[in-house]
Amino acid sequence: IIFGLFGRFDGGEPVTASSTVFLVTICVSACILIGVYLFYLPFFKMSWNKFIVAGYSMYLWTGVCAVVAQIVNDTNDRSSMFLFLVPLPLFVFAAISLTGNRIQSIKRSSPEHLSHSAYLTETRLRLLYQCHLTKHDPVFEFSGEAEEAYRAAVNSFQGNAFLALYVAGLATSAGTRVMYSLKLLRTARSTSLSLDTRFLLYFRNKLNQELQTSSNDATSFIEVDGYIEKARNTLVQTLRQTNIFWRKIAQGGHTLNNILAQGAKVHEAASECRTHLARLRKIAQTNRDAIQLNAWYYQYVLNDKESSRKILDKAQGSAASSGKSAVCTISGNPETLGRVLDCSESMLELFGYKRSELLDRNINILCPAPFHFSHDSFLQQFIQSDGEFKTIVRRIHGQHYKGHLVFVEFTITPSTNENSDLVLIGKFQPIALGTNNHLILVDHNTGRVTAASEEAPGALFLDRNDVYAMSIQITDVFPEFFLESGELRYEKETRVQLEAPPREDEEEARQVSLKVRAREVNFTNREDSAVIFECKTIVVMVHVEGFQSEEVGFVSTGGPRSVGMTSNGSLKHRYQVDNASHASSKSGGKTQSLGSSHADTVRTKSDITQIQKKIMRNTRTKDPMLAKFGIFAKRFVVLV
Repeated sequence: IIFGLFGRFDGGEPVTASSTVFLVTICVSACILIGVYLFYLPFFKMSWNKFIVAGYSMYLWTGVCAVVAQIVNDTNDRSSMFLFLVPLPLFVFAAISLTGNRIQSIKRSSPEHLSHSAYLTETRLRLLYQCHLTKHDPVFEFSGEAEEAYRAAVNSFQGNAFLALYVAGLATSAGTRVMYSLKLLRTARSTSLSLDTRFLLYFRNKLNQELQTSSNDATSFIEVDGYIEKARNTLVQTLRQTNIFWRKIAQGGHTLNNILAQGAKVHEAASECRTHLARLRKIAQTNRDAIQLNAWYYQYVLNDKESSRKILDKAQGSAASSGKSAVCTISGNPETLGRVLDCSESMLELFGYKRSELLDRNINILCPAPFHFSHDSFLQQFIQSDGEFKTIVRRIHGQHYKGHLVFVEFTITPSTNENSDLVLIGKFQPIALGTNNHLILVDHNTGRVTAASEEAPGALFLDRNDVYAMSIQITDVFPEFFLESGELRYEKETRVQLEAPPREDEEEARQVSLKVRAREVNFTNREDSAVIFECKTIVVMVHVEGFQSEEVGFVSTGGPRSVGMTSNGSLKHRYQVDNASHASSKSGGKTQSLGSSHADTVRTKSDITQIQKKIMRNTRTKDPMLAKFGIFAKRFVVLV
């Protein structure tokens, strides 16, 4: 086209377009592109829209000039260059001005005028609240008038996935509108999606997962547990295959192919184990279980005790976190609300459950009475809310599998999975009550003790089974707990004397000095909530000071067990049985895991020696490789 306008520089015949149809096509395509950009203004920055329209206007003007040059078709005419250059700035300026007028026209339009197009509605809102044409415009925030306008637009175009996904991104960027953002993602999922909106939905879901992982490592904890389990299993499998390899060599009568096949199995198991350990080193550099597995790999697979020792020394010298934050993922969908989808190993340890006992169960089984009655209503209110949300660390009371209270710090963060299903990720951090401190929960309406911390029954001379059966009144423990008006007597910390049953060698009972403080806790629905619930309870904190005596104000008990377990013979007998069952091993006779550090799971040196002698006796062959085989057999026995 350019050579057609200016002709050859040597004065020959000009180069023109082959046909008028081609030039007309150029002009028409330029007009279409200009019209599309003027109508939709697709770029976020309006300056880019003006630049693109100006560029296509040059494209259109070039086509027009080419048509004129072809019509004239004068080889001696050099005016085509001036025909192109002189009006060009005016043509570009007109295109930019036209774009500016279009921008102002959309900004002045009413929502009703653009109600036919979700895209133009979004463009108008973008021009009003996000496109800052001057330095003095405020920074955009998804709140106030802007939030109301975007919410109204979403309500007007409820079946439009594009607008829902766009506003979901704005709500996510606000940080405090997470629930509203996730609700829009679920809405977009339920509509018919084009390829680009489907990809955008997938991107938003993955972004939510990444934000969740980077914010509090909740997803990472669950992922770490999975890799630890895989690394542990593959390490045992590697040692098992190695043991079989040396056994075949020691027995003799094997072929080269058999040895090579078994060696390939050893290599495959070791490679898989290395893969999981490498992944653990990246995502859990300070996890003690991961460090221990890595050290065992060097010692028992690579026979490199020096490297294993260095790894363990480095781990002990650093202030490594053991990754004990318990993480649980539950469903936020209305059909399966509160159902446990996944949980970390630390979660199972904290509450004393097996994985099979907790998965697919309602999370309210971890809530003590009376909280578990209203927990589903609380969750329902939470997921229905699309207002401001902030991740807050709360101190709550959970209930162990054995029945006692677990005092924890708790945070909850909503997110979505790849299917746009709402999930709630909770993170629990255990809190120590402190020496001689005990917790009691009391039903506000009946005054019945509903739950207590693990050592509270023994410290207060109560039958643990009666406490867990909720058959004890708080007035049985503290007769003056309530005033005549029904209010709490111990709202301020008060020293209370509790009569302890006498010992077998004593005629009179002794007094135990306690500090008691009680407070009311009330959970109720919000005023704007469609879910109605109310939960009232009384939290009692008891600190045991010691036994009273005449000579001294009180004598320290040395811990809660000395108060409840040794104060007299009858109580001692009564609680021995109860605490024996209560303190029994959680494993219940199960095989200890590879990562266990309990001494009772490790065979003694004499046992290992006897096993090695039996293995050597059964081989019947004196072979130089038997020494190596004995080493691997010993490792396998110790680990498994």
